Amino acid sequence: MEYKRRRIRFLTGLFLLVFCALFLPLSAAAEEIEGTYTYITSGVEKEKRQKENTFYYRDSFFDCSSYELNMELASFSLRLAVAGFGIGDTSEPLNLLPFFDKLGVKYSEETVHYGKPTADTIGFAYGIREVSETECVVFVVVRGGNYKDEWASNFTLGSGTDHEGFRAAADKVSGEVSEYLLKIPSEKKVSVLLTGYSRGAAVANLAAADLDFLSEAGKLGNIRPENIYAYCFECPMNSKAPDDSEKSKVCNNIFSFVNEIDAVTKVAPGRWGYRRYGVTLFFPSPQNCAEYEALEGQMLEKYFAYSDATKYTIETGQPVFLDHSVYRIVNLVGSPDNYVKYFQDMIRSVVLGEKVTGNAMSALVMPVVSEYLDNMKKQEPGESDVMNFGIAHAPELCMAWLDTLGDGSVLLTCKTSYLYMVFDGVADVSVYDSDGNLLLTGDGKNITYVTDSAVGGAYGISEEFLLSCPVSETLYVAFAAGKKNRVNVISAVYDMQNCRDVSKYEYQKVLMKKGSGAVFVLREDSPEFLLCEGDSLTATLESVRKGEDTGITPVTPNGVSKGKPADPSEVTIVATPTPTPAPTLAPSPIPTATEVPASGKKTGEEKSFLRRPGGIVFCILSVLIAAALVVLLVVRKRQRKES
Repeated sequence: MEYKRRRIRFLTGLFLLVFCALFLPLSAAAEEIEGTYTYITSGVEKEKRQKENTFYYRDSFFDCSSYELNMELASFSLRLAVAGFGIGDTSEPLNLLPFFDKLGVKYSEETVHYGKPTADTIGFAYGIREVSETECVVFVVVRGGNYKDEWASNFTLGSGTDHEGFRAAADKVSGEVSEYLLKIPSEKKVSVLLTGYSRGAAVANLAAADLDFLSEAGKLGNIRPENIYAYCFECPMNSKAPDDSEKSKVCNNIFSFVNEIDAVTKVAPGRWGYRRYGVTLFFPSPQNCAEYEALEGQMLEKYFAYSDATKYTIETGQPVFLDHSVYRIVNLVGSPDNYVKYFQDMIRSVVLGEKVTGNAMSALVMPVVSEYLDNMKKQEPGESDVMNFGIAHAPELCMAWLDTLGDGSVLLTCKTSYLYMVFDGVADVSVYDSDGNLLLTGDGKNITYVTDSAVGGAYGISEEFLLSCPVSETLYVAFAAGKKNRVNVISAVYDMQNCRDVSKYEYQKVLMKKGSGAVFVLREDSPEFLLCEGDSLTATLESVRKGEDTGITPVTPNGVSKGKPADPSEVTIVATPTPTPAPTLAPSPIPTATEVPASGKKTGEEKSFLRRPGGIVFCILSVLIAAALVVLLVVRKRQRKES
């Protein structure tokens, strides 16, 4: 009888051992997760609607240093940021929390701060994914869409080093997250991911810098800056802190992805000294990327699928139109102090729908702002949305670019500056390249492109002629004056990293007689401005292009300032990216609110254990061990019978 009891206990123990070996690992944290998430489209052409796309996540994203650019992590982060847009009248995280669930991220009412937006609130949520007993990842997402009255805070510049509206919001995020991080057991390896879009990006950028400085000073336990990852998309300028100090280099683990024609990224103005923390990477455009044409088709296919849009017209004159328009408005305002004194409260009131009392300064500037907004929406015959800057801020465009660019090496070749000129006067314009090919013409109101090139033209908010091209180009511009007028000309290199001019030449109040002509040689160093008779314009242009002596004394610039664009920070790319799955494009209804999971509950579309690294080997070994134990049991039984 005792023998039978021992045998039953032995078999029971054997069964439990095999069960644990084979099935308990299925509840362990997955290394890779694939699934779908829901987001709301930007509604560029059609009404906004809920839509699904795929995501891909792996814990090994956080094996590399945060100072290395990981495009897979960037693509995943953007999906989190877009899912973090507010939904409905109360702007709730109805897409984000189900996404957290699929990632196995634990959160609670204390870590989800959305709620109905007011003038100076901020929506954000965070939670923890337990990778193992010794490792975890904390995800922080800042609301960057459908934040309603929070718009007012975007215009609250203030007089401090940082943009006041963004700084107040960032203090809430970094303050609470840092306290949360300090409560995690010190023996664990902790990785932190912060992400946001638009306003959310500006706040995430500042909050990540806060955590960087705290960790560098040893105030985040064992968390080092190498463990803090920040990916920000269409991020506004948010700080006047110097970017050339050793202290600021700790923030080079913050990556901001920017479309150069997105007006949101120009706020607050770089001409007032504002910038972003970390590294700014510009998406390809016809003007900044030699590989643009090869990439455009792939990008647009994804953009149309992600956004429901059917067209996307990129006009190469859009960057210079946008940047020079901001320059004109900033000049009219005068200084940040003037803005805060005369405009800040007025604009906040307009955003909040309150009664507005004008002043003398607003009467001067607001017509220019209105003209600027009208020009941003202008359409030409046969074209639609030629200057559609709304598309430039569509998150689906960011998503399409990230999914097109592979390991991101192309981003490191995109130029961060361009050469431009402004002709503020009355004349017909013709622009030629160094081979004498006619590229475009202007009649005072409209630009006509003759040859495809990376050269862009536009007419500004005061009908000034604007021309831009890569810094390495040399262009020859012919002006034919139909009437007597005094003209102002600017030739400069524009630094997109810091949103301001460098290497600038100015020609002021130059007299052009009726029927006269002028040739301007646009180049980075030593541009030339030659006046001539109208009937000799063609000959003068040809002589200048060939480098022949024209006998004409060039106009002397009234002002010259020399400088160079900022060098982008050196970026290391993660060497072994894994392709992101193709998107699933089935529509999805608006989800109901997701209940907060109880402590310890794991959810998510995790890969099966057999698909995890080593899973099959582990199962085979478990079966072999179990078989060996069974054989041992049989042998022992025979031995007992023989004895």
